[in-house]
Amino acid sequence: MGQRSIVFDEIATLADQRILLIDGAMGTMIQREHLEENDFRGEVLKNHPKPLKGNNDLLSITRPDIIYKVSKLTEFLSLSYRHTFSFVKD
Repeated sequence: MGQRSIVFDEIATLADQRILLIDGAMGTMIQREHLEENDFRGEVLKNHPKPLKGNNDLLSITRPDIIYKVSKLTEFLSLSYRHTFSFVKD
Protein backbone atom coordinates (compact mmCIF):
# COMPACT_ATOMS: atom_id res chain seq x y z
CA MET A 1 0.00 0.00 0.00
CA GLY A 2 1.44 3.38 -0.97
CA GLN A 3 1.94 6.35 1.34
CA ARG A 4 -1.06 8.16 -0.19
CA SER A 5 -3.39 5.27 0.64
CA ILE A 6 -2.15 5.11 4.22
CA VAL A 7 -2.81 8.83 4.70
CA PHE A 8 -6.29 8.66 3.16
CA ASP A 9 -7.15 5.61 5.25
CA GLU A 10 -6.11 7.47 8.38
CA ILE A 11 -8.21 10.50 7.43
CA ALA A 12 -11.21 8.28 6.73
CA THR A 13 -10.82 6.61 10.11
CA LEU A 14 -10.60 9.96 11.88
CA ALA A 15 -13.63 11.28 9.95
CA ASP A 16 -15.66 8.36 11.26
CA GLN A 17 -14.76 9.38 14.80
CA ARG A 18 -15.04 13.18 14.79
CA ILE A 19 -15.54 16.34 12.75
CA LEU A 20 -12.42 17.32 10.83
CA LEU A 21 -11.48 20.81 9.67
CA ILE A 22 -8.94 21.81 7.07
CA ASP A 23 -7.48 25.26 6.57
CA GLY A 24 -4.95 25.78 3.85
CA ALA A 25 -4.06 27.66 0.73
CA MET A 26 -7.36 29.52 0.37
CA GLY A 27 -5.51 32.82 -0.11
CA THR A 28 -3.46 31.36 -2.93
CA MET A 29 -6.56 30.05 -4.67
CA ILE A 30 -8.24 33.46 -4.30
CA GLN A 31 -5.18 35.18 -5.80
CA ARG A 32 -5.54 33.00 -8.89
CA GLU A 33 -8.82 34.81 -9.57
CA HIS A 34 -6.90 38.05 -10.35
CA LEU A 35 -9.35 40.23 -8.43
CA GLU A 36 -9.30 44.02 -8.53
CA GLU A 37 -10.12 46.71 -5.96
CA ASN A 38 -13.77 46.79 -7.02
CA ASP A 39 -14.13 43.08 -6.27
CA PHE A 40 -13.15 43.69 -2.66
CA ARG A 41 -15.39 46.76 -2.34
CA GLY A 42 -18.58 45.56 -3.94
CA GLU A 43 -21.64 47.76 -3.58
CA VAL A 44 -21.49 47.68 0.22
CA LEU A 45 -18.00 49.18 0.53
CA LYS A 46 -17.79 51.20 -2.69
CA ASN A 47 -17.18 54.45 -0.73
CA HIS A 48 -14.78 53.06 1.87
CA PRO A 49 -11.92 55.57 2.36
CA LYS A 50 -9.03 53.06 2.33
CA PRO A 51 -7.79 50.51 -0.22
CA LEU A 52 -9.33 47.08 0.37
CA LYS A 53 -7.66 44.96 -2.31
CA GLY A 54 -6.11 41.91 -0.70
CA ASN A 55 -8.49 41.78 2.27
CA ASN A 56 -9.79 38.35 1.35
CA ASP A 57 -12.17 38.19 4.30
CA LEU A 58 -14.31 40.87 2.63
CA LEU A 59 -14.97 38.58 -0.31
CA SER A 60 -17.42 36.60 1.80
CA ILE A 61 -19.60 39.73 1.64
CA THR A 62 -18.62 41.40 -1.63
CA ARG A 63 -17.92 38.36 -3.86
CA PRO A 64 -19.39 35.26 -2.22
CA ASP A 65 -19.36 33.64 -5.66
CA ILE A 66 -15.55 33.59 -5.54
CA ILE A 67 -15.49 32.02 -2.07
CA TYR A 68 -18.05 29.44 -3.24
CA LYS A 69 -16.03 28.67 -6.38
CA VAL A 70 -12.78 28.25 -4.46
CA SER A 71 -14.49 26.17 -1.77
CA LYS A 72 -15.99 23.87 -4.42
CA LEU A 73 -12.45 22.90 -5.40
CA THR A 74 -12.16 21.07 -2.07
CA GLU A 75 -15.51 19.30 -2.33
CA PHE A 76 -13.86 15.95 -2.98
CA LEU A 77 -12.55 15.97 0.58
CA SER A 78 -14.53 14.50 3.43
CA LEU A 79 -13.43 17.46 5.50
CA SER A 80 -15.01 20.77 6.38
CA TYR A 81 -13.11 23.61 4.70
CA ARG A 82 -13.46 27.10 6.13
CA HIS A 83 -12.43 30.52 4.85
CA THR A 84 -10.26 31.76 7.75
CA PHE A 85 -7.62 33.69 5.83
CA SER A 86 -7.16 36.41 8.48
CA PHE A 87 -8.21 34.43 11.52
CA VAL A 88 -6.55 35.73 14.67
CA LYS A 89 -6.48 33.63 17.81
CA ASP A 90 -6.63 35.55 21.11
